[in-house]
Amino acid sequence: AASFQPIMNAIIDPLLAMCRKSAETLDEAGQAQASHSGERGDRGATPQQLHASASQIYLLNCLAAVQQPLKEYPVTASKMEELKEQMQEHMDAMVEVEATVVFKACGMVEKLELITMYANGEADRHVMAEDPALPLDGVKSSLNAVFCRLSAADGGVPACKLADSYEVVYNAVLDDSNGYQCTAADLSHTPAQ
Repeated sequence: AASFQPIMNAIIDPLLAMCRKSAETLDEAGQAQASHSGERGDRGATPQQLHASASQIYLLNCLAAVQQPLKEYPVTASKMEELKEQMQEHMDAMVEVEATVVFKACGMVEKLELITMYANGEADRHVMAEDPALPLDGVKSSLNAVFCRLSAADGGVPACKLADSYEVVYNAVLDDSNGYQCTAADLSHTPAQ
């Protein structure tokens, strides 16, 4: 098994390098085209964000195609694990891009960053509710927009990330120490919904 590893690496590693290079080329071409058009996609995403997701999907497909024939052979277990880890990294990157697209469309990006800063004790002010960038009505509006997107989602991985972030913001608004004087009844939807 150990003697087969260098041979397997000599075949698969250059193949994966070409897949990455191909994805970069596709991404660069898509970004160049997007910068000329300047249009937004149907999900509120910039063309650059759509191309970033497309290149992640392309890489996931390449990794899956390389992984498939290796499944039959026990000697390839370590390479299979390596490919699995790479697939997870690309999946995480794609989820991040997709979630950012939704958060931007819902006006949640800055709010989530600020709430995280408050939670970590890194904010300039002591009370979240006094921050002009986090008025209760604005936070509630963004929560409702995220909830609507979640309701329309099919329950995939990006939906899980959205739901987790929704819960962070929801709990921050209800936390008395943040100064909002808000109850669960004041917010339209609980994270459990």
